[in-house]
Amino acid sequence: MILRLAILTLTLLVLGSASAGGRAACRAEFGLEARLICYAEEVLWRLGSFEVALGVEYRTPDLFTPYTALAYYDPTWWAVLEIGRGFSGSWRWAIAIGVRW
Repeated sequence: MILRLAILTLTLLVLGSASAGGRAACRAEFGLEARLICYAEEVLWRLGSFEVALGVEYRTPDLFTPYTALAYYDPTWWAVLEIGRGFSGSWRWAIAIGVRW
């Protein structure tokens, strides 16, 4: 599984080397169970406030999901729709909305 993450991360770096529009982050969640969630993504296309990015997400234990993110970034708020399909064949949809200050 670590090899898959390394290959996908290197692919994202190669795809984005010309635009240098990537981001990555990790967070730990503690609730009914503890888990680590990390992602790396590269912006492939940007027009004004709209973006399309390609990324990969890792959730413990050993769940990798490549995804496409469609995003809108306004100066005061943002919204992102992620559509991904894991190596296990399961689909993942996520919607995130936030504010900026």
